[in-house]
This record gives sequence, C-alpha cells and structure tokens, in this order.
Amino acid sequence: IDLPPGTRLEVLKGWFHQAEKNRKGLLELLDAMHRYRIPMPPAGEDALLEFDRRQSVKEMMLDRIIVTTIETIDAARMIGAIGGEKLVPTGGKPWEASVQRILHAGYDGQLESVQLVLPRLLQELSGRPLLYVPLARGGSPRKLIAARCMHRAMHDLLVLLPRLGLFRETCQLIAMLQEMERENPVGPGGITEFDRIFATGYKTIVRCLVHAADEEKRSDEDLLGCLEDVSEPLIRIWLRHCRGVRFSPLEAVNDEERWLDLRQFIETYGHELFTQHFMNFGNLRGIMYQGVDAYLEWLDEHAEEGEYDRLLTDLDESLPHDRAVALMSVTIEAVLDNYNEYMDYNSTTTQSDRGEMLYTLLDFLRLMSSYDRVVWNLQPLVLAHEVLIRADRLGAAETWRNTFAEQTGPLAEDHLKRLRRLTREYGMQLRSVADRLGQRFVQPLNNDRLRALVEPAIEQSRTGQTPVAFTQLDAEIRRLTAEPSGAGFLVPEWLESLEEEALSDRADARAEEDVSELADEPFQGPEIRFSLDDAGEQVGDWADETEYFG
Repeated sequence: IDLPPGTRLEVLKGWFHQAEKNRKGLLELLDAMHRYRIPMPPAGEDALLEFDRRQSVKEMMLDRIIVTTIETIDAARMIGAIGGEKLVPTGGKPWEASVQRILHAGYDGQLESVQLVLPRLLQELSGRPLLYVPLARGGSPRKLIAARCMHRAMHDLLVLLPRLGLFRETCQLIAMLQEMERENPVGPGGITEFDRIFATGYKTIVRCLVHAADEEKRSDEDLLGCLEDVSEPLIRIWLRHCRGVRFSPLEAVNDEERWLDLRQFIETYGHELFTQHFMNFGNLRGIMYQGVDAYLEWLDEHAEEGEYDRLLTDLDESLPHDRAVALMSVTIEAVLDNYNEYMDYNSTTTQSDRGEMLYTLLDFLRLMSSYDRVVWNLQPLVLAHEVLIRADRLGAAETWRNTFAEQTGPLAEDHLKRLRRLTREYGMQLRSVADRLGQRFVQPLNNDRLRALVEPAIEQSRTGQTPVAFTQLDAEIRRLTAEPSGAGFLVPEWLESLEEEALSDRADARAEEDVSELADEPFQGPEIRFSLDDAGEQVGDWADETEYFG
C-alpha cells in the first residue's frame, strides 16, 4: 500500500489499535453468547430434535464469532510484524511477541535476528497446550481461540522459515509442535490441528526444494533424491503424531473380544433400541450432547409399557449400566461419524430394517477406519506429489506416483480382500465403502493430476490457444465416468476436487480460500537463495543431531 512519506507508522498504529479494540469487543460478545444456556429437554425423540436444532444455531453463531476473532487477532499480529517493536499487543503472551519479532525480521531479510529469537520462542512454547476441546464437548471458547491463534501464528512461521532457507529451524519448530501435542493433553475429545500445521511446513519445504532444483536446472532424479532424504525425518515426526490420533470410535473395539461384546449387545437389544426413528441424525446428536447415561435414565422413567422391555429389565442386572452406556456411545458415535455410509446402508440393504443387524454396518466401518488410518499415515507422500504437480515437475510427479502405487499396492489389495470377505459373510454390499477402498490409496494423487489441468484448460480457453489441457481433462473425466460409482447421493471425490479447483481460479473465490492455502501464495519478502544440496544437508544435520529420533 502506497502511503505518504512519514505517515506509514501512524496509519499502521491506527489499524493496529482498531484491531485491538475489535478483539476486545468480539471476546465480550463471545462470552455473552457462550453464557446463554438452551434448556436441557426431556430425552424424548421430538424434544431432542428441537434441542439439537436450537443448539446447532447457537454453535453456528459461536463459530462465526470465533472465526472473526481469530482473523482479527491474526490481522493485528501481521500489522505488528510490519510495524515492528512499536506495535505490540497489550496483554499478549511472551511467545506472541517473539513470533512478531521473527516475522518482522524475516520480512526484512534479517536472518541472524530470526535465528537469534527462534530458540527463545521454542522455550516460550514449551509446556503450552496445542490441543483444544471443541465447544460441543464442553470446551472453553477462549481456550479454543488461544490454541487456534497459536496454530495460525505457527502457520505464518512455517511459511516464512523455509523461504528464508532456514530448513533446520523449520524442522526444529515442527518437532517442537509435535512434542507440545504429545506432552500437553487436554483430556478426552481434544482436537489436534497438527496435521494442518505439518502440511503447511512440509509443503513449503517441498516447494522450496522444487524452486531450488529449477534454479539450478537439476534433474528429476536429483530432486527426488533430495526430497526423499528431507522427507524421511519429517515423516517419522508425522507417524509419531498419527499414533496418538483416534480416527474412529470403532478403534476401541478393534480386538476380537471387545468387538464380540459390542456385536452381542446389538444383537440382543438392537431390535427395540436402534429403530429407524432412533437413528435420525438429530436424535443421535441430541443423545450424545445430553449424554447416553441421561438418556437411559429417561427411558427408565418414561418408556411406555412394552417399549424397551428387555433393555430396561436387564439394565443394572445382567447388563451393567456402565457397559450399556459405553457400548451405546461407541455405536452412536460411529454412526454419526459415518452418517453418509449409514444412509447408504439404510437405503440399499435389507439388514437396515432390523436394528439387531446394525453390527453388520459397524463391521464395514471398522474396515474403512483401518483404510483411513493408512491414508492418514501416507499423507506426507500425497502432499509432496501435489507440490510436484503444481510446480509442473510432471516427470518427477509420475515417478513419485508410480513408486507410491507400487509400495501401497499389497496393502490396498489386503483391504479389498477383507471387503470381499465381509460382503460374502453378511450378504450385502455397501458401495460407499467399496468405492472408498477401491481408491487403493492412489486416487488422491490422480485427483492432483486432474486439478492441475483445470487452470491451464481455462487459460487456454480464455486466450484462444489450442485446448490441449482441456482435451486431456476431458479424456480423464470420460474414463472416470465410464463406470457408475457411489451410492447415488454422494458426489464423487474427484468431481468435488474439480469443482473446488474451478472455483479457486475465480478471483472472487480466492478471498474465501482456507488459510492453509496461503502457503501457496508467493512470499513477498526478500528472495533468499539456497541450493538443493544445502537444504538436504540442513535437514540431515538436524536429524543426526537431535535427540528426537533417539
């Protein structure tokens, strides 16, 4: 922004103080909204649906306020980073001031200052929680904002540091954040955004490697060799994170004994409990918000004669109360987390008419959970492929993709084999689950290729060039639509990704992009030159020296 000479700091001060004022007002509004309590309803199904509707409206309003507050705090931090030491937020934490100093020094190209402040920042971050409890599970809005503001600040740093050639420092920060996640749990229901933070840092590193390889005119072989070396220690950090993440409530019944216990519970009580009306999404969510324990107490007091006879007769006798609560909770959470698959099950199978057969769906969902955990473990490799495609290193991307498919092929086939066994055992097929496993882990990489064709196809159309990209895109789409897929009510992932890409090409859609995509924007600070070999050496030296991998 062009400002008259001598007015720059005053203008920045005005913006900064207005952002601070807005932040305070938003926090007051947030507190008032959070204090408002929607009366707890009786546990009847109609009352639970109405409660769920009202609670959803409140949560939507809280979410809007939280997002606006975070954006305001982020704007103040960036203004402060431009203005320097004279613009420091009042009542801020020490780590916030250090982040602002690093950003200010980085934008001015002061590498020594960045390297001087970063160790202090790592000390200030130590012991702080990275996780937060969502509002739906009783979390504090202010703690949620504090955690997510930290995430946003770390995102800014992980965009900046690699572009300054500070790969060692980038890895140090990523490792530190993973340690914070592991050593500072917030209890059951804690939410992690380390995946987004990691993706920002890792993608920026890969993007910088590609840029260095392009500048030095290095071969695909050289680039991929360096990429593999740099990725190895970072992937180990990622896998350590994955081991602490719960992907599905059904992971609690992975062992055979617990699974048989859940199956027996459903077979015994599912007929009277898991009816079509009970399985309504709003009803299930209302039960979980109120608590399964409270719901069972309501049933005991208000159930009409002939309803839930077996469940209520056995409760606290042959069926311990705690066991009933735990097994119902797992079942309801699993269905809520996979409600699209439940809709597929409900609309395409005869088993869905019988509540005591609900375990058949859960067994399919257990398999899909296993598949999704592998997908999560492979995420860094998918991110690297996306960057290679976007950078037009198509040869390197193809080599990466072929190696990926070769290494994951046996595991994909094992999941498909287990799917065929379940299909035979239960005499039913779920297209939603079959399509998911049919991706064989490589479909996200194929989606990257599709998305990369959209922008050149649009550009060639605008400029009247030969539609080479559109022809390729058309051929790929025809191949994907040659066979029907899905349960009929879900849009295929590849089609959703194409829509997202087409929208992102429009200027009016760019303002609505998720903040994680800011890592794709060009760095506006000074250009710091570094070599491909130097980047690899920095990461290698860090991995050799750190105790993290001891």
